Amino acid sequence: MKLNLGIAPFDYELDFTIPDVDNVGLFLSGGLDSTILLCMIIEELKSTHRTIPIHLWTCNKVPDTEYAARIVDVVNKEYNQDLIYHDNYPVSEAALARSQMDFEMTRVVSKQFDSIELYMGANNSWDKTQWADRMIASDVPKLSWKYPEEPHITYPFLSMLKSQTTDIYYKLNKEHLIKYTYSCSKKEHPRCNTCYSCKDAAQGFDMLNKTRPEFFTL
Repeated sequence: MKLNLGIAPFDYELDFTIPDVDNVGLFLSGGLDSTILLCMIIEELKSTHRTIPIHLWTCNKVPDTEYAARIVDVVNKEYNQDLIYHDNYPVSEAALARSQMDFEMTRVVSKQFDSIELYMGANNSWDKTQWADRMIASDVPKLSWKYPEEPHITYPFLSMLKSQTTDIYYKLNKEHLIKYTYSCSKKEHPRCNTCYSCKDAAQGFDMLNKTRPEFFTL
């Protein structure tokens, strides 16, 4: 799957393929990136005529489980696709304190399969991309840490901008799913609009000249 994303000079061509494996897995938060990555996985498997199991886990901080479970239901209905949801793995106290992924749990998942490609929809902050020198430093949302290079995990979005990953929704005609995603460090809606996730998402929509849909509450 090849997609031309973003608006120049912040444009990017994404070439997404899934190798020949018996299983595909995704660590799902229920946010913008992991939700559209799940859609991409389904679309890519369908386009290559493969019917292999798609496994989903949440290995992150509370409240990702609630939002991830919601996205599983929404995407199941969108594609009429049976997704294998393994719910949430317990994470270490250290990971909870840092509000970061517990990569030990991702390694546990990896060891359960002889043949699986594991994905994560993570992206690093602006200053870790090729476009960093084109932005005013004060406008750039920055993570205080970066995702480690884990050989058992594939990060298709790691060097991309939020505007580029968000544009995938529009290129796949899935923008109606955005309202179900939740990207914020706060436990409950409404979004705080001050954390890295909120600022990064807001800037992504601004760079696409798009209005972010309001979060759809049940």
